[in-house]
Amino acid sequence: MTADHAWAPEFRDEIARRGLARAESINFVSMARSGQETLLAAVKAVTPGYPLRGKLRIAPGLNTPDADTDAIPPQGVVWLDERMMAELRVRPGDAIELGRARFRVGAVLTLEPDRGVSFMNFAPRLMMRLEDLPATGLVQPGSRINYQLLAAASARESGSSSNGREFASPGASASTASTTRGRGARGP
Repeated sequence: MTADHAWAPEFRDEIARRGLARAESINFVSMARSGQETLLAAVKAVTPGYPLRGKLRIAPGLNTPDADTDAIPPQGVVWLDERMMAELRVRPGDAIELGRARFRVGAVLTLEPDRGVSFMNFAPRLMMRLEDLPATGLVQPGSRINYQLLAAASARESGSSSNGREFASPGASASTASTTRGRGARGP
């Protein structure tokens, strides 16, 4: 599910009540800086468990082989896509600034299974941990932010009748979306 505002706790509670896996992401565009280099970045802040389907792929440096990972960036660390690494002239271990916070570059992000085509996705990607986001000071009233709440049944359940269940927002009967991907519905 996607919204332009933070999700109410009732949605998380309903996902937990149904025994579904959950992950969240917040997407927005901001400037990143390293030394004298600045670059517009498509920032994606994620929770553990992201992505619910598919795998992220990372590499230890530019022009090195990548591999699947079940992890997200550790606290205080960001992963940058190849274009961002090259344009900011950084390597893993270097530091970048995002808003008021400073982060260590941890890896090259080579693949996100859910990255679609939108204005935000034409900018180079920076992925970080959602719990690191407040330190940046970038989320403020009036910020253009896309909040995603993802829910999925286990692989065993997704092949059964649970695949067709609808997710209705608590207290509202008209808002529905598939639980297997958690995309396509607008939040409250």
